[in-house]
Amino acid sequence: MIHKRDYSKFSWKSQSPVSINGKRKLVTLFTLVAMVFIFLPLLQADVSLTEKDMIKRRIHHKQFKVDEQAVKGKPDVAGIMATGAQALIDNSGLEWFINTDITFITSSSASGAASEASYTHAVTASTSLGGTTVTTLSDAFDGYYSIAISLDGSVGPVGTGDPSYYIYNNNGVGTTECSGRQVVLNPQVLNGIQVSRKIFVPANDAFCRWLNIFTNQDTLARTFNVISCNNFGSDSNTIITNTSDGDTTAELADTWVTTMQNYSGGTSPDPRLGHVMQGPGAPNGLVNINFANGDDNPYWAYRLTLQPGQTAIIMHFGVVQPSKAAADAKCAQLVALPANATQCMTATEISQVVNFAAGSHTVRFTAGPGGIVDGNKVQLVPNGGRCTPVTAVPNTGFRFIGWTGSYKGTENPLTIKNVSRDMVIRAIFENQAPTVAINAPLEGTTVYGITNVDVTAADDSGICRVEVYVDGVLLYTSRSAPFTFPWDTTAYAPGTHTIRVVAYDAAGAQAFDQITVTVQNVTLTLTGARVYESAWIIHREYAKLDWSVTNPGGVPVSKYVIYRKAAGGSYQQLAEVTGSSATSANYTYNDKYLNHTVTYSYKVDVIVAPDIVVNTSNEITL
Repeated sequence: MIHKRDYSKFSWKSQSPVSINGKRKLVTLFTLVAMVFIFLPLLQADVSLTEKDMIKRRIHHKQFKVDEQAVKGKPDVAGIMATGAQALIDNSGLEWFINTDITFITSSSASGAASEASYTHAVTASTSLGGTTVTTLSDAFDGYYSIAISLDGSVGPVGTGDPSYYIYNNNGVGTTECSGRQVVLNPQVLNGIQVSRKIFVPANDAFCRWLNIFTNQDTLARTFNVISCNNFGSDSNTIITNTSDGDTTAELADTWVTTMQNYSGGTSPDPRLGHVMQGPGAPNGLVNINFANGDDNPYWAYRLTLQPGQTAIIMHFGVVQPSKAAADAKCAQLVALPANATQCMTATEISQVVNFAAGSHTVRFTAGPGGIVDGNKVQLVPNGGRCTPVTAVPNTGFRFIGWTGSYKGTENPLTIKNVSRDMVIRAIFENQAPTVAINAPLEGTTVYGITNVDVTAADDSGICRVEVYVDGVLLYTSRSAPFTFPWDTTAYAPGTHTIRVVAYDAAGAQAFDQITVTVQNVTLTLTGARVYESAWIIHREYAKLDWSVTNPGGVPVSKYVIYRKAAGGSYQQLAEVTGSSATSANYTYNDKYLNHTVTYSYKVDVIVAPDIVVNTSNEITL
């Protein structure tokens, strides 16, 4: 409630007793006494205003301010000072009052703090039993989010008389920008650190954003802490309702905390508050945090190290909502920095934010099937910075072939330099092809007869099958070792032929080997006749076998084996002729043991050591 008093001023001149009669003098005296009795209660009432009322008094945005921290328990030393305030209304109808031109010693009500936030209309507020009620919520703050710096390592709470802290204050009247939506407060230098603030309330969203801007004006690097100062309107009824990790304990890892004035009679007249203090993975997170039930003066702190001339920004979002759930949801939304969260910020300002990822970029490394990425898979990299190296590691049976997505290349390990945007980079792997080789015959050799094609094949995930092709025609398939295949070269014309073997692994990858050989077989043409001889009284019948041999490649024939079968029977070996005995192109063999009533068939095998048939003649029947 805003208290306004209009105090009239009274003056009179002393009159000579001679110039007034006794009755008039008596009336005048009576009037003076009556006025004392009339105005004394009013004066006493004003003196007895609560500390909170004194802080919140304002007339047309001109506020009477007092440092609540200074006057707690010391009302006699409270000083009421006139200050300016800038009122901004967000799109939920919430009016934020931002302090400017603070000229007195204060902590939670210092320059740039929100002296109050209240709804301009009735809203649907939550109740203790899960229902709702329509009411106009107000009294969010008695002073919210002042800041101080400390160079001696102190992390709060901030006291107005404590020499460890330099409170941002006494900086003159602020200006506005961004169509009047952002209050800009003048810079001031606190022990070599220039501090300024910008406070933004959007017309298209419901929050208040603080940019606390620090620049090191020293010639040496400076390390200091930034501490917030707060005084909630919920007073001793302040309770923590939630935190970003889902409990009601404020911890350094929490990105936000929500609070409220505890229910009384099922309702609470104050708005529900949210405090978004940092983003996940931020370069400069919290170094201290203090929220407790029953304590309306929480505080939190950050630590900065700035090089000479370097600027860093601590960003904060204040949230005011009519329900606990709405406050939680808005905090969770702002942590992710949606587009509205950074409106009215320059690219430079965004890059200088250190307690959110606004000034950094997220680089994510992922792996496709068949491998993993070793290293920091999600990296928050300052604008223009570089990632730490990551390595693509293929699984057994796979190989790394490159990166795709926001970056394409084959470097491994990979270091992304000069990062200027969010990136998603994927490692691509392919199944490692098996190994396969033809061990025999050798490339360019001459082959003949039944030639064994000997193959070795291997793969980390196992060989599925091996195929053998001659001149492009599949001849053999094997699914298990040993991979040795007999090739009958006698079915092929003399000359050059191609052997190709293909090995497949279980994942379908394949590999091949190929050679060229020359087929030079021994050819043997068999002819014959049944001969009947008689001389005087001697009669003889025999089979005369003649064969001609063609051996252009000089195949080392060890022997010729002659087979005979009687009609209806099977072939039986008849005779052997050594290769050296049949050295000429033509050779004759006589089969003298015939039954003249039986028909016989003949064939001849050409043998090389050790007993390998390299060709077989044609059959003849006599």
